[in-house]
Amino acid sequence: MSRVFISSVIEGFEEFRRAAKEAVETASMIPIMVEDLNAQPYSSEQVCTKGMQDSDLVLLLLGQRYGSVPDGNDISVTHTEYKGAIKMHKPVLSFVQNIESDPNQSKFLKEVEDYRTGHVRTKFSNSDELKRQIMAALGAWKNSQTSHDATDFRQRVDKALAHERSTARSDDLYAAVAFWGQPEQELNLDEIKCDDEFIYLCKLDIMLLKNGYSNGNTPNGHYKLIHSDTDRFGDTHRAKAIYYDDGLTLLIFTPKCHSRLHICFISPSEFELVVKNALHLNRFNSSWAMLGLYNMKGNVYFAEPVGDTNSTSSNIPFRHGARKQKFCHLFNPMTKGAYLNWVESRINYFKREFGLPANGH
Repeated sequence: MSRVFISSVIEGFEEFRRAAKEAVETASMIPIMVEDLNAQPYSSEQVCTKGMQDSDLVLLLLGQRYGSVPDGNDISVTHTEYKGAIKMHKPVLSFVQNIESDPNQSKFLKEVEDYRTGHVRTKFSNSDELKRQIMAALGAWKNSQTSHDATDFRQRVDKALAHERSTARSDDLYAAVAFWGQPEQELNLDEIKCDDEFIYLCKLDIMLLKNGYSNGNTPNGHYKLIHSDTDRFGDTHRAKAIYYDDGLTLLIFTPKCHSRLHICFISPSEFELVVKNALHLNRFNSSWAMLGLYNMKGNVYFAEPVGDTNSTSSNIPFRHGARKQKFCHLFNPMTKGAYLNWVESRINYFKREFGLPANGH
C-alpha cells in the first residue's frame, strides 16, 4: 500500500489533519502523521525526516499560520518538511485554506505556488471539502502511477503514424494530434458512434460532408470508416481520424499544397483550429495528448504564400524548420481548459520557430 506523509502545522489544524487522514485511509493508503508515531529515541526532526523518506507522496496542508520556527532554524517545521520533500523528489499535493494568511505564510505560499518550481494547489474552505479534494487528488495520483510514460506514448504514436503514412509521400508536410487514455483502457470499437465526430469535423471544414462515409472498405470515398480487429478510421483528402482498440486516438491532417511551386503551407489559424477541436475525439477523462508538425524541413510555409506566386518562387521567404516538432503531456484529469491552455502555449512556440508573432505579443 502507498504511504502518504501529511505535513502541516498541528496546533489549531487538528480538524483538517483528521480529514486528511480519513481521506488517505478511504483511498486505501497509509497516512504518516507525526502525532501517530510511537515514542522513539530520536528527535522530532529525525522522525519526520524518516517518515517522509518512507512515504510515496506528501500532502501539504497550508492555513493562516506559518507555524513555529525551531531554535537554530530560519524557517518553520512545515516549510522544512516541504523543502525536504523537494530534495527527496517526492510528489507533493498542496491544499491551501481559503483564508488570509500571515506575512511569513504568504511568502511560503508564493514559493509553493511558483509557476516554474512550485506545485499546483487546491483551495478548501472546510474539512468536508478538503476530504473530498484529497480523495480526488489521490485517485488521480494512483491512476498516474499505472500510466505509460512519455517514451511509451511517443513510441506508440510513432508506430501508428508509420503505419498510416506508409502510402504517403515521405516528405509531405503534415500535422498530427493524438490522445491515449490512461491508465490504458481498451475501446469497444463496436460501440463507437462516429456520426457525431464526423458531422462536428465537417462543420469545421476538416472533413468533407458532401462525400459522406460508410462502414467497411470503401477505397474510393473521401471519408471512410474501416472496422477491423485493430482500428477504425475516417479518411479524407486532407484528414484522417483513427480509433485504435488500445485507446489510442489519432488525427492526421495534411496541409494545402501549391501545385505550381511544389510547396506546402499551413496557416497558424488552421493549425490551431484542427488541434484545439481534436479534443472532441478524445473519450477519456485522463490521457496523454500529443501535437506535432512533421516534415517541416525544406520548401515549407507555415502561412499561405501572399502576393504574386505565378512567376517564380525565388521571391518568397521560405520558412525552414526542423524535421519535426512534437510535444506531449499527460493530463490527469483531462479538462478542456487545461488542454486549450497547453495547446496555445505550444502553438506560440511553433509561431516563434517560424518568425511569426505569438498570441498576446
